[in-house]
Amino acid sequence: MDIVDIPYKFQYKWGENATAGFVTDPIPATTTAPAASQSLGFPPETSQPIASGGTPPNINDFNGAYQYATSWLQWFQAGAPVAYDGTFATNIAGYPAGAVLASSTVPGQTWRSTVDGNTSDPDAGGANWVVANAGRLLNKRVFTAPGAVTYTPTAGTNSVLVELVGGGGAGGGTAVTGVGEVAAGAGGGAGGYAAKRITSAFSGVTLTVGVGGTGFFDGAGSNGGTSSFGALVTATGGTGGSHGASTVANGFPQGSGPGGVGASGDVNAVGGAGLYALYFATATSGLGGQSYFGGGAVWITGTNNGNSGVSPGSGGSGGVQSLSSAGTTKGGNGAPGMVIVWEYT
Repeated sequence: MDIVDIPYKFQYKWGENATAGFVTDPIPATTTAPAASQSLGFPPETSQPIASGGTPPNINDFNGAYQYATSWLQWFQAGAPVAYDGTFATNIAGYPAGAVLASSTVPGQTWRSTVDGNTSDPDAGGANWVVANAGRLLNKRVFTAPGAVTYTPTAGTNSVLVELVGGGGAGGGTAVTGVGEVAAGAGGGAGGYAAKRITSAFSGVTLTVGVGGTGFFDGAGSNGGTSSFGALVTATGGTGGSHGASTVANGFPQGSGPGGVGASGDVNAVGGAGLYALYFATATSGLGGQSYFGGGAVWITGTNNGNSGVSPGSGGSGGVQSLSSAGTTKGGNGAPGMVIVWEYT
């Protein structure tokens, strides 16, 4: 048989628009002859000649029987689901092993019976049913607001893949300078990254998104906060960039902020370090560290406060003070971390 041999589909149920009164609906499970029934079909009387006492079959019963059958054929041709039915289960002495039913509580989820004669209700925790489409992506949830929340999975979630990145460190601010002096702060490091597949004990855990570090005038940037999914998987924040001291020397005098570290994941990664500040003909602040999800804040020249981290978990750039002005500048803030939870059936 080839795919092109597929028969036509029922656009209508048999007798759907029949004249009123000419369809037996529903066909009864049992009834008295000569009427047709589900259990007896057309009884023997309907096959006997009228002269011998027989009764011809009723057109209403024919229409009803065909309509009954084609209604279900049309339902299956439409790809429509069938859920658990307790009465039906009892009448057929239970669903057979391998039977697949749609969940009536979780859209898109299906159940498969592992035994014959299964009369239990899978949506009520009945025995001998397993999720037939286990591993199907059910939902993706992204948490970006810094702070802690209690994680409640979407109904039907049987496992989760958690990805998280810690908050980015802030860039360093500059010391107070006079005219003819330059200073520049280093970039803050990016938060670490971790990913973990979790199959149990994930409901109700505390999910935390790490805060981004804060940039200050005349001081080092603060570190980014740790992102975590309970105690199951964590990623620390990036380190703040170093303070930019007043200087006129050439070189790379200010240390960069190291990146954070992922821990307890199936995959763990270190965030990108912030870059050194640079003094040559002009002062250039340090670049913010790049996180798993993208680049950090760009470096700057002149007399400016540092830029804030752009991508989740990326570092802020340092502040910079030029020769032509006096004063101090602030480092850019690190970007907050992020937690992504992929929910699977």
